[in-house]
Amino acid sequence: MVYCRGFREIHTLYDTYIFDIWGVVHNGVQLYPGVLECLEQLYRVEKKIAFLSNSPRAGVHHERFFAALGIPRTLYAFVYTSGDALNTALEKAPSLSLTDDFFFLGDDTLHQSVWQGMKGHRVPVLEEAQYLLCTAPTPNDHKILKDAIALNLPMLCSNPDRFVIKGTKKILCAGSVAEAYEKMGGTVIYCGKPERFMFEAILDRLENPEISRTLMVGDGLFTDIKGAQSVGLPSAFIQGGLHAEDKEAKDLESWFEDQRIMPTHVLPSVVW
Repeated sequence: MVYCRGFREIHTLYDTYIFDIWGVVHNGVQLYPGVLECLEQLYRVEKKIAFLSNSPRAGVHHERFFAALGIPRTLYAFVYTSGDALNTALEKAPSLSLTDDFFFLGDDTLHQSVWQGMKGHRVPVLEEAQYLLCTAPTPNDHKILKDAIALNLPMLCSNPDRFVIKGTKKILCAGSVAEAYEKMGGTVIYCGKPERFMFEAILDRLENPEISRTLMVGDGLFTDIKGAQSVGLPSAFIQGGLHAEDKEAKDLESWFEDQRIMPTHVLPSVVW
């Protein structure tokens, strides 16, 4: 593991860069300082850039948000998200199929495009569903989960993240609901990092670049870095993101060792 001040110190080692979004590129409100310059510098030295997110919404949504934040579309190849992979997760689930009906548990306005993009039908009551589709916490979580347990319904979690930082606030994500459901005895199918198929999918879309020269950049030890490790990808842990308040620099190495998850590099943020 190597500590670095910026990507200029390691850019010659890699040809392809896969960036997480929340906590790495922006905080849900604005870009982090230095991000745009770093992306521009990588582009100038002919690096290929893609983004991999646990967002339940499709990549095209994030492309529009990037444009609003001032990131030119020419700088990157594509954005791939958990939302893009939901049907793949269903295909891989042993007990479910693409056309199964589901009960939606999430933000009905923000995530409308998610449930509308499913091949099965959304049903109004749990008794008619083959599974729960969870995109975010809701006020009625506990009762719904309790009833779903009684019906032995599996959950398809569209975002394994337990929380993100939006601006200065911690926002709970679908992963927190899935964690509660598992503790109640429920079955959860996760769609997103660190699931191996997410990394295999983005590498396939990148036309299978050389693994040793492809870098995963993220702030989630248990999503970005763990997932990269599972497929043999080098990784860069962004210290100032998701775990910034939890771990000081002096604690990091022992934390990595305790978790048996070891990034290749540690950087303070995405800066050149």
